Amino acid sequence: MNKEEKVYSIFQKIAKNYDSANDRMSFGMQRDWKKHLTDAVEHNVPTGSALDVCCGTGDIAIALSKNLRTTGLDFSPAMLDIAKQRSSEVTWISGSAMKLPFADNSFDACTISFGLRNTADFKTVLLEMKRVVRPGGFIFVLDSFEPKKGFVFPFYKFYFKNIVPLICGKQKYTEEYKWLNQSTEDFLSPEGLGSLMESIDLDLKQIEEYLFGACCLLFAQKKKS
Repeated sequence: MNKEEKVYSIFQKIAKNYDSANDRMSFGMQRDWKKHLTDAVEHNVPTGSALDVCCGTGDIAIALSKNLRTTGLDFSPAMLDIAKQRSSEVTWISGSAMKLPFADNSFDACTISFGLRNTADFKTVLLEMKRVVRPGGFIFVLDSFEPKKGFVFPFYKFYFKNIVPLICGKQKYTEEYKWLNQSTEDFLSPEGLGSLMESIDLDLKQIEEYLFGACCLLFAQKKKS
């Protein structure tokens, strides 16, 4: 089973438990982190259209739809079913982050939250996000990272490796949450992700760190021709 198939299987299984599990594992802080993302979008892209890639159960897309014409895309039918029940204001699309079903320069902003690390090819996804954003538009990435080595690192490792699968998995999905922790360990550093964004000719604007770097928001602008 390749990474894409593995992730599809996991999210199909945990969809109904996903939002509550995220709150439990982050002690509710994930809501604040996502608010930082939506605030950054609102500040930089006050009007126009937005695409939320790997939208999951739709919380980011729904928040963005208050000010922007918003589309949410995910490849998990179980996740999209929940999103569709939550809002009819967003256009919900089934599709892959690796091959976005949109024309070039279609959106003013493109976001992805806690999804990039679970894709099979980070660069391909970023290139697709860049392609569908108009020149001068913005790309926002919010995700989990291993915090910088320091006094917090051993506690972080123990918590996410041993405690999170238990409190989030409810015994049924313990292995799935162990794998999602592994995806964070295998992910780039924030600086590495920033360098990747710059390597595809995006203008990196900012890297914001939360909880000692356990979560970071990066955003960049597509250069005008």
